[in-house]
Amino acid sequence: MGSFITNFQSPVGIDDLVERFEVGQSNIDILFASAIDGWTEWTVSKDAEIGDTVFFMCAKTSKDHIRAGVNEAKRLGNRDLIFFAEEQKEKYYRYHGKILAIGKVVDQPRQDVSEFEYQYWRSPWYARIEQIEILEKPVDISDFRDFITVSRTGAITKLTVEQEEKLLQLIDQ
Repeated sequence: MGSFITNFQSPVGIDDLVERFEVGQSNIDILFASAIDGWTEWTVSKDAEIGDTVFFMCAKTSKDHIRAGVNEAKRLGNRDLIFFAEEQKEKYYRYHGKILAIGKVVDQPRQDVSEFEYQYWRSPWYARIEQIEILEKPVDISDFRDFITVSRTGAITKLTVEQEEKLLQLIDQ
């Protein structure tokens, strides 16, 4: 068993934002709803194993992407879309650059296609994740960037045992 950070993004671009508006939720909304439901399907490493610990991190760049989305929604002038975008902006501004949840992989990774046409991620690997716990005190990247370098090219950052232990200590504080 191991652990990894899965770094998710706010809607990127107006097409992604409109699609999330039509569905009624963004990635952060899906994560919070999954904690209530007790499970989610999420992108993982193709090498993930049952029992792996998953740290859900909202990408630091989410703040910039959602700000651009709000501005684009305002240019379109759709009041409902603007309201949705502003709601999302509040969430992503609050959580960008933070680990905000933890969970456990409960089945083997499988290749699948996302239901979202305008998804930002490229990984086709998904697994069921359960025991999702939203952290009372999300952990900011500034608290762990000296011992973990979060991947800038992919959503998954695999952790060593030492990195996982240090990160869990920060979460338990």
